[in-house]
Amino acid sequence: DKLKIAMSCENVGLYDRALEFYSDMKDYKRVLGHAPNMKIEHLQNFFGQLSPDEAIECLTQLLKNGVRANLRIVVEIAKKWSEQFTPKALIEMFESFSCY
Repeated sequence: DKLKIAMSCENVGLYDRALEFYSDMKDYKRVLGHAPNMKIEHLQNFFGQLSPDEAIECLTQLLKNGVRANLRIVVEIAKKWSEQFTPKALIEMFESFSCY
């Protein structure tokens, strides 16, 4: 059962692995609260599997969780997937957090 595996991974701090098994946006957002403790390569791959709307929603949540802690992560993900997420959507997201 993927949900049980995901919850077990999350409970022991294996957040990268937990993201692989979850399929619900609320779970993604919760686990992404630990993004500073995750490998950027894994996060980039995870975001590449999301729809553009889901990805922007999760990136926005990362910035809500803490611009100072997560801005570098969000920028790296945005650089990798800028064509898929669209520059317009990314610019609007960054501007909404005064990230110039």
